[in-house]
Amino acid sequence: MDELSGGVPSESKGYEKIFSNFIQRAEFRLHITVTRNSHCSGVESMKRKTRSAEVADPCKTRSAEVADPLAALASAYTGVDGYSTAREEKRRQRTEGVFLDGIQYGEVDAAAFASALQWVSPRIGEHFYDLGSGTGKAVLTAAVTHPFGRVTGIEILEPLHLLAKRALARLAPEALQAAAVRLVHGDALAHDWCISHGPIATAEGVQLTLRLPTRRAADAGLVFCTLTCFTDEMVATLARDCVRLPHGARLLVTSRELQCEPECMRLIRREKLPYGKGSLLFLAYERI
Repeated sequence: MDELSGGVPSESKGYEKIFSNFIQRAEFRLHITVTRNSHCSGVESMKRKTRSAEVADPCKTRSAEVADPLAALASAYTGVDGYSTAREEKRRQRTEGVFLDGIQYGEVDAAAFASALQWVSPRIGEHFYDLGSGTGKAVLTAAVTHPFGRVTGIEILEPLHLLAKRALARLAPEALQAAAVRLVHGDALAHDWCISHGPIATAEGVQLTLRLPTRRAADAGLVFCTLTCFTDEMVATLARDCVRLPHGARLLVTSRELQCEPECMRLIRREKLPYGKGSLLFLAYERI
């Protein structure tokens, strides 16, 4: 029998050393795993924070849009295609035998139209009218850039009118400077705030009635009307009846000069500006 050393067999000491080494290796592996998991958790947390930062805060985005009214307007018109809508509506009308002169869709460039508004120095509380407002871009540009008492857009094609209402619904109330926005589905040339001067015959035999402001429109501080596709008769009637605008009112038109008799409108400025898919001549007049 082997002698005992310190009461512990030498064979037991060997087992004890093996077990101790095993424990050390296990502890080392556990430390590596915990460290690695901790590192991954930290990285994942950082990724989550980065992703959260990349997702825009709705309140922050809205504040930025209010600070930049044209950005808010552009956002409201995302996905709005007035050209396709107008084309489809005119095709539908033709199949029903409806042909209207002076109606051709065009779309203002918001930044360019905002510049044109500056030419006529909008006044706090006055009223803005757009005769033939389409998808409402000119009306809403006026509404987000100046403190008008009211802005009104009148559009005869219902699908375009509905797109204008959709864009207005997308605008945050705080993005609007105008006190009120009114979008009307109807014939702008026959609206009840104007006076009738009889029907105008067109080549297709369809009659349009041109109506322009009377005393009921004395609050019309600023009127916008795209004349580009108007017939000569319609433009002449508009020019003739500008005398019915209140003194100091301003009129923004496109493409066609007005020859007023008696002379009652003073040309303030004329300049080509971006419009739709190209550019148009804008003319600003003041009632004298």
